[in-house]
Amino acid sequence: MLEQNKKIVSFYGYPVTTLLVVGALLTFSSQSLSSMLLYERSSILSGEIWRLVTGHLVHFSKGHLLLDLVCIAVAGWIIETRRYPMFGLMCVVSALVVGLVSLLLLPDMYRYGGLSAIGISAITYLCLLSLKENASQRWIYLMMLFVTGLKIISEVATGEMLFASIDGSRVVPVPLAHFAGMVVGALFFILEKTTRKHDFTTWPNKSLNNDAR
Repeated sequence: MLEQNKKIVSFYGYPVTTLLVVGALLTFSSQSLSSMLLYERSSILSGEIWRLVTGHLVHFSKGHLLLDLVCIAVAGWIIETRRYPMFGLMCVVSALVVGLVSLLLLPDMYRYGGLSAIGISAITYLCLLSLKENASQRWIYLMMLFVTGLKIISEVATGEMLFASIDGSRVVPVPLAHFAGMVVGALFFILEKTTRKHDFTTWPNKSLNNDAR
């Protein structure tokens, strides 16, 4: 019984990552669900505004799905293991911002899908928080940020994905969506640091520690 409870706690210890991964897998397995959730410009303008957010769960090939799931699963697992705050809110805001940016600034893009922009938000958030808190591994997170930025620049320059789909299918990248995701991750990092700085509940303990020295 104890072992079973540990497994349940372990599963629910990563709620945001689990929801994104399971949601993407369920959507990919159902054509009707994919059609209902896909970012589709004409449908959004007709009033189906949920597609701005839900379109991120839709993927166009097995390779597209696998690459996005690896990205969000690894970044999300580390974030939730370390209990970094606001991860769920950041994912929702990232999905909404990317959807709105696409709708307003990319009028020629009629269909969009994939968790890559949310994944980039998660990677950016994770790396920026880790740079200060994990000094010994700083070079790893700097490299991850560099590769993420390089990916976006490469997409702008070539119109192709930096990491091609592994099943040979061609998925056209949307650099603006990925850049918007990176900006959201950076903004949530700033918000988290600002919130922590002004967390008055920690002040008495700090004062007691200083007086005891």
